[in-house]
Amino acid sequence: NTVAVGATLDDIGTGAANVDKGSTYIFVRSGTNWTQQANLSDPNGVSQSNFGCSLALNGENLVVGANGFQGFAYLFVRSGTNWTLQTKFQSDDINTNDSFGSSVGINGDLIVVGAKLANIGTIVDQGAVYVFQRIAITGNLLQTQKITATGGAQNDNFGTSLGFDGNSIIVGANLDDVGTKVDQGSVYVFVRDMAMMWTQQVQLFNGNGLSGDNFGNSVAISGNIGIGGAVFDDVDGRTDQGSAQGLFRNNNNTWAQPAVLVTTDDAMNDAFGYSTAIDGTTAVVGAAFEDIGANTDQGAIYVYTKSGNSWNRQAKLVDAEGKFGDALGYRVAISGDTIVAGAFSSDGVNQDQGAVYVFVRNGTNWTLQAKLFANDGATNDFLGSSVAIFGDTIVSGAISANINGNIRQGAAYVFKRTGTNWTQQAKLVSDDGLNDDNFGWSVATDGTSAIIGVIGDDTDGRDGQGSAYVFNNNGVWTQTQKLTMNDPQPATAFGASIAIDNDSLVVGAFFSNVGNVSTQGAAYVFRRNSGIWTQEAKLVSSDGGDNDNFGFTVDIDENNIIIGSTYSDINSNINQGSIYTYERTGTSWTQIQKLTPNDGAAFDTFGFSVSIDGSNIVVGSPDADVINQNSLKTQENLDNAIAANADQGAVYFYSNAAPTAASAILGGRVFTAQGRPIKNVRVALTGGNLSETRYANSNAFGFYRFENLPTGNSYVISARGKRFTFSEPTQIVNLTEDQNAVDFIGLR
Repeated sequence: NTVAVGATLDDIGTGAANVDKGSTYIFVRSGTNWTQQANLSDPNGVSQSNFGCSLALNGENLVVGANGFQGFAYLFVRSGTNWTLQTKFQSDDINTNDSFGSSVGINGDLIVVGAKLANIGTIVDQGAVYVFQRIAITGNLLQTQKITATGGAQNDNFGTSLGFDGNSIIVGANLDDVGTKVDQGSVYVFVRDMAMMWTQQVQLFNGNGLSGDNFGNSVAISGNIGIGGAVFDDVDGRTDQGSAQGLFRNNNNTWAQPAVLVTTDDAMNDAFGYSTAIDGTTAVVGAAFEDIGANTDQGAIYVYTKSGNSWNRQAKLVDAEGKFGDALGYRVAISGDTIVAGAFSSDGVNQDQGAVYVFVRNGTNWTLQAKLFANDGATNDFLGSSVAIFGDTIVSGAISANINGNIRQGAAYVFKRTGTNWTQQAKLVSDDGLNDDNFGWSVATDGTSAIIGVIGDDTDGRDGQGSAYVFNNNGVWTQTQKLTMNDPQPATAFGASIAIDNDSLVVGAFFSNVGNVSTQGAAYVFRRNSGIWTQEAKLVSSDGGDNDNFGFTVDIDENNIIIGSTYSDINSNINQGSIYTYERTGTSWTQIQKLTPNDGAAFDTFGFSVSIDGSNIVVGSPDADVINQNSLKTQENLDNAIAANADQGAVYFYSNAAPTAASAILGGRVFTAQGRPIKNVRVALTGGNLSETRYANSNAFGFYRFENLPTGNSYVISARGKRFTFSEPTQIVNLTEDQNAVDFIGLR
């Protein structure tokens, strides 16, 4: 029932010294009537101080920002109907023209204040946000932290806006350059760690944004939903119309607005995201059923590169001589500057023989290096049904090839590059193949070994159990092993998906029953030792349901596995899809996270394709209906937009960047033997490669913190207080982890 309104250009008194000082009006509601309760200002303020430029109400407390020049913030408290100034404050390191007070927030006794023009080191106008703790007994404010953006740059204006709910801080940097897009703007999310310090969790930006959008000009948060304004966003050709973008907090308390990529050549049924691959900062996306000119379902390939946190399109690849129904991009793979793509319905000498395309990059330009056919390709072989590449070796499946009278037994072909020339090196077939095995449904290679998935293999009489065959190249490619699951059952589609990394292999079996759950799906991990593969683990989703098809797609990178559960239901959204991430410790695999898109819908088939490399994950959702997410539409327009772009497809990028040695944290707590916090204890840090002693003061909760410390160094840390001695006043710590804790126990 209380509203605060800023009047930043209000003149307080007469004369030039009182021009544009600013004020704030308080209105209260009684029933349906609003009346003015107070008018607040700073009688000692200066002209153009912009008092009231930012406001935050919390119960009987009001924080007012006045960001003119260096800037101030004010804390007012209401008693009855009277508002009194409790404190006027600035940051501990205030400088001229910081614009402290650009944004403010309050939750209980925690106050956050933005200073959008604060210089960070030598970086001009990068911006900062300050956190203050109110001491209940005295009412004094204690600055506990200064927050800056990781990777911040000049003129970002970090702190232009902020939203604060006690658990998360959302900060707008409306002039942040995203890739090559000047002043597109972004939003940062910070969460509190166990040491009660705020750490950056994610940077969010509009994947479809443009220069000058000013995304983050305004932000707000309520519970699990946030919103960021892009005040100058051009919407449907209307210059600077402006828009708002939703931000969402997942169940695991992580904020995410994954970079959602859609082709700008949008059309229904393109199946953009039907296949995906990633290597380093380059991602490849197949749109297998995109129409090229008059050629329906000819297919196309899109290449994206990552700059900072932004993914930008580098190229669109098509076959200038392609034809109707080729389905280029049905499967894709990448190794360095080489992309391989399957076009399983491409005509060679024979109809639907299938082909494999090889594109290479020089600088930022991609060109077609080769179009490969099997030497003995026949009608309906479907070469290109699966592809894999490692260096100069390509493996591709032809799942419907007839072998020695066996219909659709399937085969896989190995191609080798010498210089710029590709030649067929081998044709691989199983030694016990039968009709409808579909050998080659999935393939993987590390250059010297090829793993071939066979989903139709009737293993030991179990119809459709599936298997995977191992071939090694010792001058000649020969079959060396056949892999099956340790817990066999019929019709599992074991071998539907395969991925290899060093001596680890993961195989999907998306039709597996898990207990009484029908076709929930599973994935199996194998480890190679002395050339022999043995099963290490069976992975299933923790919350799987009927027909989830977990294991439809898989990928592995060192000790991390991602698995697509392509037809899982998310809440009431049937077949929306999801992916799961797993991490290995020793020989044990643990489910880490379940990922679903914020804008997911029924039948999106999110997880139809998955790829991981390092800290980056790319996920295809080829049946997603894509609309212009930058504009608000009427329901009629929304329905029309969805219908016009049904099954266009989308791709989602996730990043989980691991901390580097340069960003290690050393922190801890100062407390009494009875566990009570001790504040204002000076903690000193020396050693390592520090050029000078660094200091931190324990806050009201006893916590202190040092950031950006290189790991692999030994440091000397000591505590000193006026009222306490310490049981171990000086300690030595060797930073070997990204976060390290050292506590001090105070003695009277």
